[in-house]
Amino acid sequence: MQHRQCDRVGVPLHKTIPVRMRTESGTICHRYVRFLDLSEGGLKLSGDLPPPDEPFSLEFNARLLSKGAPKGVEEVHLKVEARWQKDIYGDMWVGGFQFLEADEEQDETIRRLLQEHNGNSRPRAQLEKYLNVGLVRPGRVQWYYPLVSELDAEHIELQSTEALPLKETCQLALSFKEANVVHKVDAVLELRHDLGSTSRYRFTFKNPSERLQKEIQRCLKLGSPGVDSAA
Repeated sequence: MQHRQCDRVGVPLHKTIPVRMRTESGTICHRYVRFLDLSEGGLKLSGDLPPPDEPFSLEFNARLLSKGAPKGVEEVHLKVEARWQKDIYGDMWVGGFQFLEADEEQDETIRRLLQEHNGNSRPRAQLEKYLNVGLVRPGRVQWYYPLVSELDAEHIELQSTEALPLKETCQLALSFKEANVVHKVDAVLELRHDLGSTSRYRFTFKNPSERLQKEIQRCLKLGSPGVDSAA
């Protein structure tokens, strides 16, 4: 098969959508995967159920991934091949996939997706990072050590093998190991999605302190020194 020769410089997407993975032998796998980044040469995905171990057609509705998808283009079929893959947390995996052959229409879809997300992406912590995150209880903090898949000054998304006893609103505690300071912030649970033995949680911060925002920005700018890599 012919590989597309493109620079692998991706833009962040951070979208979880349903996809089909169709192999040349006719096997079809239905999955929920998280699109982490996208470039002209390939993409980075994560999920809980493993992808096929051979080249496959990645099929999905482009409008679930981005409102900027070209009009009239609903289903996208991209031939991809895994270049690397590793387990990261519980049943979760992350992998890089290279595009094989694609037609002009699909190339245009990729360009439109890149164009939209290049203009709207925000600095975020990379996937595969662990952070001290706790739930504030009366008189104490119940600490966890989850995998953080997304972090910015307004949101945090994490994955945990422990079920977090959460209500719609709660108070979180974050501790960045270098600063050795506990930051408390009110948060709203926006999403909970169970993935096998792990669960994904997404929170929006309510009125985060200027100190917390500066600490997050510092960590992102310096390559997330306050968190540990899963590698």
